[in-house]
Amino acid sequence: MLALYAAHLERLVAQYARKRRCMAQAIVNARHLSLPYPEQAGGVFFWMQIPDDVDAVLLWKRLRLQGVKLMPGTVFSLNGSAQHLLRLSYVGCPLEQIPEGISCIDREIGWLLEHQTAAESSRGCLIAYFVNKHSAFCER
Repeated sequence: MLALYAAHLERLVAQYARKRRCMAQAIVNARHLSLPYPEQAGGVFFWMQIPDDVDAVLLWKRLRLQGVKLMPGTVFSLNGSAQHLLRLSYVGCPLEQIPEGISCIDREIGWLLEHQTAAESSRGCLIAYFVNKHSAFCER
């Protein structure tokens, strides 16, 4: 039984490593996203930097309607220091959907950069939804 578990863990580690490399490359290729922290060996999510002019909560709301799941950094920051970060997990997303998911985020940021001045900002408007929900990357 222990051997089966060890084999299962090996497959998961390899699968997650492929997803991590795929997501890292997609983020690097994106026009409006960057990786603010050096790549780490562990973990199952990325912190992504978004442009200062983009409201992360508004971005989250818009992407949620498109089936892309992520969390705005404000959820994890009491002092507002993460307001231009997104936390994105690759665990629950099929490998083949990761590049399109990152492209979707990048396109939406581009749209917001062009139109957000006319849109109503939602800064400071955190919703109780964050408290009890697990954030997966995408649902397509």
